[in-house]
Amino acid sequence: LPWRPDQLHFSPVGYGCWQLGSKGGDDYWGLKYTDELARELISRAVEKKITYFDTAECYSQGASECQLGLVLKELDKDLR
Repeated sequence: LPWRPDQLHFSPVGYGCWQLGSKGGDDYWGLKYTDELARELISRAVEKKITYFDTAECYSQGASECQLGLVLKELDKDLR
């Protein structure tokens, strides 16, 4: 089926994913973003109806996109 613009709905607030994929305590003000923390933060954002997630391949050399994808994949289909 062809894509239609009316099929996309973006939340007025987005979630910046630059910190995801960080594995060291020295990264990002001493915070260690574990898989568990990423899962909790992304799940909370989805619960709050955030549908726009800002990513870039330069965020942790693409690790933030991988982590976001893994968490979204775990969510129920009706929440994605």
